[in-house]
Amino acid sequence: MTGFVEIQDVHKLSTLRRLLIREDELKKPFNQIAISLAL
Repeated sequence: MTGFVEIQDVHKLSTLRRLLIREDELKKPFNQIAISLAL
């Protein structure tokens, strides 16, 4: 039972990480635009 829960947690973590990475990729162009405007 505990092993199954651990596997679920690892899966949740990897999904969270994937979402965070995707969010970073979406933010990159905005950050570049903000930087170019600041310059």
